[in-house]
This record gives sequence, C-alpha cells and structure tokens, in this order.
Amino acid sequence: MHKFIIRKNFNSTLTNHTTNTGGGIFLHHLSDLHIWQPEKFHQPITVYSLFRNSSFQDWKQIQGYLNIKHNRGPNLYQYSCLKKALQEIGVRCKNDEYSHLVITGDVTNISHPEEFELARNMLNEYFVETIRNGEEFNENLLYEYCSIIPGNHDAYTPSSVTNNYFGHYFGNTLGLYNAMLTSDPQQDPLSAFSQNAHHSNFFLDQRGKNQHLNSLKNSIFESLSMNDLFPNVKILSNAQDGTHVLILSLSSSVPQKPFVAGGVVEQTQLEQASKLMKEIETTFRHEYLKENNDKEVSSNASSLFKVVLMHHPPVERAKDSFREYLNGLEKKSKQRIVEFCDSEKIDLLLHGHTHVPYLGRIGISNHETLVIDNGSTTYVNEEKPYKMARYHSYHIKGKNLVGIEQHVWNTATQVFERKELVLDKV
Repeated sequence: MHKFIIRKNFNSTLTNHTTNTGGGIFLHHLSDLHIWQPEKFHQPITVYSLFRNSSFQDWKQIQGYLNIKHNRGPNLYQYSCLKKALQEIGVRCKNDEYSHLVITGDVTNISHPEEFELARNMLNEYFVETIRNGEEFNENLLYEYCSIIPGNHDAYTPSSVTNNYFGHYFGNTLGLYNAMLTSDPQQDPLSAFSQNAHHSNFFLDQRGKNQHLNSLKNSIFESLSMNDLFPNVKILSNAQDGTHVLILSLSSSVPQKPFVAGGVVEQTQLEQASKLMKEIETTFRHEYLKENNDKEVSSNASSLFKVVLMHHPPVERAKDSFREYLNGLEKKSKQRIVEFCDSEKIDLLLHGHTHVPYLGRIGISNHETLVIDNGSTTYVNEEKPYKMARYHSYHIKGKNLVGIEQHVWNTATQVFERKELVLDKV
C-alpha cells in the first residue's frame, strides 16, 4: 500500500496584478452552476409532475426539488453570474487568446431534461454567440472551446444515467472516448487520424486556422449510457510556442440514495484512461509534430501538460468522517486517483462539488499534482464571502502553470473582479 502525500492549504497570496497574456493556453474553470430558471422551462416542474412521470427509483428528484424550493432557494445560484462569466470567457476566446472553457460538473440540480436543455441553451446563447461574432452559428464551437463533465447532480437518478441526458445535451463537448474506437469496426479513428492529423476532432489548434472540427454524431452515443462516455481525452495546442495541453475527463458521478452525494471512480475507468492517453500521446508525437521536421522544435514541443477534470475532490474536505462518507469521494477511489495522477504524471487536477475554493497537492513519489477546487460560479451569499460566485483562469505555457486568476463576483457592481493568485513554492 502506497503512503499518500497530501499537502493542503499551502501558502498563497493575492495580488492585484493580472496574468501575463503572452503565449501559451488559458483554461477557464467554472463549476457547480446549479441552473434553475422555472420561467424558462417548457413544462413546469412540480412535485406532482415528478411523482407522476418518474419511476420509484427516480423519486430522489422530489427530495432535490424540495431542497431547491425550501433550502437553496431560487436566488442562491444566480443566472446573472453564469451569463456574465460565459460572456467574459467568450470574449477571451474570440480575441484569439488560445482559451478553453472547462466546467467540472453540477450543471443541473435534479438531472431533469428541462435543466439540461436550459444549460445548453445558455452555453449557445452567451458563450457560442459571443465567440462567433456575427458569423454563422455553429455548435461545433462548443467542441473546440469547451469541455464539460457531469457532477452528482447531473447523475441524480438511475434513469438520467441510462438515458444519457448528459450525452444528449453535451455530447458535442466530449473528447475521444472508448466507445468511439469500437463504434465502427471498419474504421479505427486513431488510424484515420494518423492519415490526416489536421482534420481530426481530437487535436485542436485554438485559433482554428488549420483545423476542421466536427461535433460528435448523436448516433454514436444515443444508445450509450452516460458512463460509456468516460474517460475521454482532448488535446489543445498552441503550435506557435509549443504549448500542448491534454485534458482527461473522468466521471466520479453515480446515482446515490437520498441525502447521499458521494462519488466513485472505478479502477476500470482509470485503466481505460491510461490506455487512451498512451494511444493519443503516441499518435500526437508521431503525427501532429510532423510539420516541424524542417523546423527547429523547442525541447518542450512534444511535451504535454496533463490536466484531469473530475467532480469530486480527491482529498478529504468534509468537517468529519460521516459527512465525508455522505458527500465525498469513496476512500478507495481517492487512493486510485492519487496513484493514477502519480503514475501518469498529471500536472493539474480541477474539480468542484464542495462550493468552497481550495488549493492543495497530492502525490506519492517525487511527482506532485496541483489540485484546485473552483467553488461555485453562481453561488451568491454575502454572509459567506469565502464561497462567493467565482471562476478561475489558468495560464499554461510549455510544461508550466505560469499564472492563476481569480474572478470573484461583486454583488454591488454586478461584475467579476479579477485578481491573480500567486502560488508560493512548497
């Protein structure tokens, strides 16, 4: 049994300076959106409608609905915050900044199709519309500029997973996953990619000058459950300065009993992730960099900065063991994640779930993985400023994370205020 090395709350300071925007790739991190706008639903969601239209195994939705009505309230997670964040990040993507949006789960509250549709419509209306800047509408931009994983609220019921609501509404944000490799026995996507690297939907040049991006076809994932879509891998590239970011999306979200919000990551998912990453890395090194045969390539040109997206934190965050049992990642899953990040040399793990921002490190050997919880992007409560709505921006250059920005909601001005988060060495 390996001994974990988990460093929590290492020293950090806030400054008023913004990150240097020269080169590299930016990841903009949103999480725990919990969108709820009843006036925008096509059909009203009520206790009666949930009881009438759900099977017994899905009655947890009623618990969640009552929690919204009588605990969380309609104004605790604010629509205006998400709208502003999507527009701001959309502007950065439009301005050719090599930017990419990542959302680490809990887009919805009770995994109702009305919620998923509202979330997708918001992404299209405030994010894609901002990027396209008057050009013809194209949902493929979501693949190029956005990666989303599910949270426990997006896998709230067994039927939401088996019916794959997440895949139906957000399938065009997914990277390469195993089901794609076996969907057509006559064609291996990796082989097809090897023949024409510049026209794949696996490797992305964020300026899109030489890339043609295709959204995933509904026919591929309509017959799959949500679990079949994970793990999946996407690579972002800034060929100008040799910054290449591998994004591995994992799912820790499984349907749970009422009042339980914990997560699980099975060993099989991580084994598939290792295999998928190795295949993609091999193809990347041999094919994507062919264009540099006659050029001088920097030493880090074939190196990948590796990022994992998951919803539940890989470390204990609850106040006591019972709350950790109810709400945290399963103990064995924590161990698996730490070992996986060590063996695969993961540089950065982004997650959500707790609604409380956090920075720490996990590791076993000499390698350590930086772990960051964004908190909630829509939570507004002036009595708890440490949980105030926010999003993070990470500046990656070569193999280094060179800057982190915090964008924290100001209730008086109704804007996100930006500060740089400087990480001290540990």
